[in-house]
Amino acid sequence: MARAYGPDVLGGRPHVVIGTVVWLITAVVTSSGGVDLSLIDVLLLLAPLVLVPIGLVVAGRTGSDRVEFLRLGAAALLVPALLAEPGGPAGVLALPWLAVAVVLAVTAALGWMARPDFRPAALARLASPVYLTVGAAWVVASRLELRPVGIGEPIVELTAVHFHFAGFVAALLAARTCEAATRRAPRWAAAGTILTIASPPIVAMGFTTGSAVFQIGGALLLSLGVWIIAGLTFAVVVPITPDAPARALLSLSALAVVVPMVLAVFWAAAQHVDVPALDIPAMARIHGTLNAFGFSLAGLLGWAAHDADVARRT
Repeated sequence: MARAYGPDVLGGRPHVVIGTVVWLITAVVTSSGGVDLSLIDVLLLLAPLVLVPIGLVVAGRTGSDRVEFLRLGAAALLVPALLAEPGGPAGVLALPWLAVAVVLAVTAALGWMARPDFRPAALARLASPVYLTVGAAWVVASRLELRPVGIGEPIVELTAVHFHFAGFVAALLAARTCEAATRRAPRWAAAGTILTIASPPIVAMGFTTGSAVFQIGGALLLSLGVWIIAGLTFAVVVPITPDAPARALLSLSALAVVVPMVLAVFWAAAQHVDVPALDIPAMARIHGTLNAFGFSLAGLLGWAAHDADVARRT
């Protein structure tokens, strides 16, 4: 039986809507000065409360309602974790989200080991929850006020943000695009996907070590990979997508990522050579916001709408 279009864009489950409402309330209260959260905090919360639930729908990895609400509860605990002063209690509040991510990564790894698949799209599907786990671990480190490899804030929290967005979301979008574009552009699809999933650790090493090779090289590789995926989305996926909302969302995602990645490359280069670049607060406002809402949210919603339309037509 064909599924109803509207609800299924968000997986047909209330936890996605509830997570979105929790995030919206948090964002509005923060913007009005009601709570002391930074823009980086608010963007970080977007991932567990909104993007990961939608991403799991897009990845076909949703669980029962009970499981999804447990995941939502773990994500919601990150709000008080970020509001609390760094230390033991804040770290404990962040641990359930790490547990959720670990379960997702282990489940994906066991499934892959049962049927090994070295195609780029399959590797990207595996990398996505693994990067989510890395990001969740850095959230815990941030709330415990740890200094991994000698670095402190805001780099610890920015690394957490990096692995949620450039890791989990970008790898998943690369996997879906690669699967759809492989027939028409196999080499480009493979190259874009491999670059997208291989570069986040290089970028993170640049963050944590300050190495020019890792910092600038990682930013260039990640930008190239994401741009290839965006180009394939716009040139290959959108024209063969019959659903108008899905086409619009996927087009927005493909276009929105261009400028933020240019800014990322210039920011990385500016840490080592004299080139113009935004500071971290400005990067959060422009690079972070465009990537979070334009590339990530629009891209995931576009694929969710695409899948709902396919189900409606069958």
